[in-house]
Amino acid sequence: MGRPIPLELLRRAAVLLGRALDLYILIRHLSDMRQGQAVTLPAGLLSDWGIDKFSKARALVSLEKAGLITVDRRIGIPVVVSVVNVARTGAPGGLEGGQGGHST
Repeated sequence: MGRPIPLELLRRAAVLLGRALDLYILIRHLSDMRQGQAVTLPAGLLSDWGIDKFSKARALVSLEKAGLITVDRRIGIPVVVSVVNVARTGAPGGLEGGQGGHST
């Protein structure tokens, strides 16, 4: 069994608009099934989850801007998505230090 997705990463995806959280969970699942390798996003699987190509495109941009994924886009081939590697104690994009959280 794989390790759980850190709650902070789920929170960061959850505050994004549209289907970003749904897509992030699917991307994490597919990536975990491939031992962390980059993945493509099968249209049939996305359709099963109610994610159309427009929702996918918007969610990919949101997740990429949030620092949760990287996306390799090339004309004529499916996008390739990688999960940003995150240590349990910190991450790129400032999981430590409160970035993206509440200020005091």
